[in-house]
Formats: sequence, C-alpha cells, structure tokens
Amino acid sequence: MHNKDLKLLISSCSTDNIVNSIKLAQRLGAGIEVCDFVDPYILENSFEQKLKEFKEAFSSFNGTLTIHAPFYDLNPIAMDPGVKVFTLKRYEQIIIAAQELKVSALIFHTAYNSQVRLGFYDNYFVEKQSEFWQEYIKNFDDIGIKVFLENTYEAEPDILNRIIDNVANNYLKICIDVGHVNVYSNLRISQWIEKCADRVEYMHYHNNCSKFDSHQSLAKGTIDFAKISDCFSKHGLEPQISLEIFDEPSIVESVDLLRSLNCLRAYYRLGTRGWNSTTSLVGCAVASTSQALTRSYASLSEIN
Repeated sequence: MHNKDLKLLISSCSTDNIVNSIKLAQRLGAGIEVCDFVDPYILENSFEQKLKEFKEAFSSFNGTLTIHAPFYDLNPIAMDPGVKVFTLKRYEQIIIAAQELKVSALIFHTAYNSQVRLGFYDNYFVEKQSEFWQEYIKNFDDIGIKVFLENTYEAEPDILNRIIDNVANNYLKICIDVGHVNVYSNLRISQWIEKCADRVEYMHYHNNCSKFDSHQSLAKGTIDFAKISDCFSKHGLEPQISLEIFDEPSIVESVDLLRSLNCLRAYYRLGTRGWNSTTSLVGCAVASTSQALTRSYASLSEIN
C-alpha cells in the first residue's frame, strides 16, 4: 500500500495504543503525528512516563514524525499574565518532547476567538501573535524544527497569512485543517489554498458535514478531496497530509481513497480518458474499494 508520491501521516491516536498505531503506520507506509501530548492530564500527571514510553516505541520507526502542541485553555498572547506563563510552561514541555522524539515539525493552534466582535480585534490579534512568534520561533530555528500554525475558528486565511508574512521566518508556515474550514469558514477549501499559496506546507485531513467538527473518514462528509488534490496540482504545492482520524477502519478507508485519487490523477496526466483501461491502474498497487474509485472518478470528471 506504499505510495511515495503522498507525504502521508496518521495520528498516534489511530488505535488503542502507540505500538499498534506504529504498526498501522508501517503497514500504510505513513508517518505519524503525535497527538497524545495535547491531553492536559498527561501533561500534568504522566508527561515523563509517556515521553519515555513513546521514545522507546519510536526507537525503530523510520517514518516522518511530527507532534501536535497542546492547546486546551492556552493562549500565548493572553492579557492575563498568569495564563501566558502557564501557556509557556506547556509549550516548554512540547519542545522537550519534540527534541526527545526527534520530530521534524510541531503544529500549534493560534487561540483565535471568532466570537469576539470588536472592530480592533483582528488587527490586535495579528499584531500580538506576530510579536510572540518573532521571538518564540527562534527556539525552533535553533533546533531545526518547523512550526505550522493551524486554522481553527478563523473564517478566512488573512489572519494566518499576515502573521506568517510579518514574522518572515522559513521555520514558520501554515497548516490548513480542511475540516475546520468546512465548519467555520464560508470560503471554499480551494480558496484557502489559493490565498495561502506557498505558505502552506502541512494539511490536516478529515471530513464532516459542515455542521460539526466530527473528524470522520474522508469518504464520509461534504468535502471533495479530488478538488483539493486538483488545486494542489494547479498551484504546484505538495504539502504533507496528516489524517486527523481516530479509528483504524476509517483511516484505512481514507488512505485507500487518497491513493486512488493519486493514481487516477497520474492516469489522466497520461492523456488516456477511457475508464475501461483499468489495467493502467494496476501499477499503482491501490487496494481501494469500488465505491471510493467511483466517487473519485465522478469528482475528476467534474473538474477536468
């Protein structure tokens, strides 16, 4: 099931324990995004024990590793100095974990609050976030680890774009979470990709029906991943794709769908439009369901 054209990761929470998640990643030819250290209970009560467990588990893992930073109740630009101090304490823990696990990147939420309806808020938020990251990114620049700022409740990408442009450091880029866009933004995901352009180097993939952030299989929801794939091709972008899906059957279904899309895209680039020439797909070694292939073909027919 390996496909080197996809820079694919799955969550460390994909199964009931890290050993099984590593086995699943190896079977799928994927890297792993470590998500366990977003849990406040682990950070407060068992951080060193969990880190030791993960370090041992990853000792023979050769795939890409990234890590999601904690975010619950945290805000690095909070007006309350106590909140800022506590946030930096949690961030210091994740830097330790990142170094110990030898990850290539961290993913941070921005703590943007879309419910604040004050005229000055967006500019204030961008200014304070930019000031924070201009200094804090040096921690990662020095150790060679990239940071991706992820959209959560932002309705449009200008907030993230302005922060990235203000900081102007190659170690600070954007992670677009397509599920968050589908729920919290009126813009299409393709519009986010076009507006963020080469600032985007990482993606969180999961699906939903645009009402709840339900982290479903890519095959279950209203997001059209064929159109996203086409948008990346159009703009020459090849971001890493991390599946934020937390059960094994849905992950396998999603990987099959992505790889069928990848193979179909290559198939159409050859200039062959006939669907009957399915033998051209054999070399892709895709173990996808007929339902996923049918959905992919229908979406590609619309955009080509």
